[in-house]
Amino acid sequence: MKKAATSWHTRQEKNLIQRWGGKPNGGGGPDGSISGRPVEVRSIKKPGANRFRLMKTTHDELVKKNGWYIFKVRGQASTKVSARDVESILKEKKRKWYRDRKPAYRHTFLYTHDRPAGWWRRIKNSKRR
Repeated sequence: MKKAATSWHTRQEKNLIQRWGGKPNGGGGPDGSISGRPVEVRSIKKPGANRFRLMKTTHDELVKKNGWYIFKVRGQASTKVSARDVESILKEKKRKWYRDRKPAYRHTFLYTHDRPAGWWRRIKNSKRR
């Protein structure tokens, strides 16, 4: 029986979560868990792109369960940041939650310029790999 193709994004999520010592999720909800806490991988692959798309339902779950985001920009080290710290940045920048297609797809963006140089060093419990 032929194995189903795995997308670049799915392979990257799995590799990053394992690199951070976590366990990837089989499907639905957050991408995996680290030390029992949910984790979501957000990445930028296209050259010139400058934002991470965050889904409201997943973000709320990460904040509620004290979860993590792993941010990855092509050609740079990944950064693990607590969802509560991301929530603080979104509130500070007064980001709105947008809707597209259906009301269930509420989202906002965290821009690369929202992450000042050295921000991972100033955020408690955040690291780079």
